[in-house]
Amino acid sequence: MEKLHILAVILALGLIASSLVFAYASKTNVILTTQNPKDAKNSITVSGTGDVTAEPDEAQLYVRIDTQGTTALEAQEQNSVVANSVIQALQREGVQKKDIETSQFNLYPKQEFDGVKYVQKGYTQTHVLKITTYILNKVGKLTDTAIKAGANGVDQVSFTLTDAKQKEAQQQALNLASKEAQNKAQALAASVQGRLGALLSVTESAGRSYPLPYYATSVMKESADSSPIQPKNIDVTTSVTLVYEIA
Repeated sequence: MEKLHILAVILALGLIASSLVFAYASKTNVILTTQNPKDAKNSITVSGTGDVTAEPDEAQLYVRIDTQGTTALEAQEQNSVVANSVIQALQREGVQKKDIETSQFNLYPKQEFDGVKYVQKGYTQTHVLKITTYILNKVGKLTDTAIKAGANGVDQVSFTLTDAKQKEAQQQALNLASKEAQNKAQALAASVQGRLGALLSVTESAGRSYPLPYYATSVMKESADSSPIQPKNIDVTTSVTLVYEIA
């Protein structure tokens, strides 16, 4: 009896060692939990990751308007004239009013050092407009339009996904992650000569897609051609963790 007991222990340790080697070799996190049947059921915990690449369908342009004045009112009035000119020019290019927003608005004293101390030299007004467009091949033309209408520069152009496309990409990534985790669970169960039982829990760790920024300052365009701005694809990543009962 003692020999049989020792043999059973050796076989059990061998199965656990095999499962650990399998888990280490795979790209997916795999955990095998064995407990006393009197206390709880044995389970397998696996994690899978899904990656999806999507083309951006939305862009945001951040256009800066700086004006100077001897008084705060003068700087503000000049800025208002230029901002209205830029907004009207963008609307003529098809940008909707709701897609033009103020992102930043600052009015502050301008100071210069005269060799001894700082002396106030008027005021500076900065107004940054955020322009959203869904026609990505017009991004370059819109930046040029804003500059020609009086803007001082384009601080940033970001490409991203609309909410609808973001959800679609995340769902695709989730399906891939779930499939990978299921495959790993089945392979691990087979490696210990067991079979998968009920799915005990599911945990999702949704990844995020981040806007891809292009930075520019004091962009001036003299030619009739629009600035060549090309969007880059966006990666969306999602992870899931599944816990299965193992029999």
